[in-house]
Amino acid sequence: MIEMKAKMVALDQNNHCVVVLSDMEEKMLLPIWIGILEAHSITLQLTGEKPPRPMTHDLFIELCRETESKVEKVVISDMNEDTYIAEIHLDVKGEEKIMDSRPSDAIAIALRSNARIFMEDRMVEYTHSPEDFLQVEDESGDDGNILH
Repeated sequence: MIEMKAKMVALDQNNHCVVVLSDMEEKMLLPIWIGILEAHSITLQLTGEKPPRPMTHDLFIELCRETESKVEKVVISDMNEDTYIAEIHLDVKGEEKIMDSRPSDAIAIALRSNARIFMEDRMVEYTHSPEDFLQVEDESGDDGNILH
């Protein structure tokens, strides 16, 4: 497994939200398209902002605290029909439990719980180099870029 970190949330050329994970050396990027609410939740954590009321991911963390559970790690584990699959690994009173999750929820929960984020080795085929991923629009206006 490869340890990753949440690098940014951005909009693609069609104004769809993308959370971008990078490996710890920032040599590869993994873009994951997410919904606007999840993008907002992740952005709040990345910027250190606090919402006036708890959000769903905050509630999950509070539930873990109250049940003596701990988020150990999250794993971006697979791709199925153009959809990323993730797992949340919990320690529930000393017993490991693995929960199926959307990557956006897993990332938001990992950020709130200070849990590490991993990607299975086989997911490398879906990554991009920073140079390829963030290239600038060329003079012809031809734009195959994901982010602007």
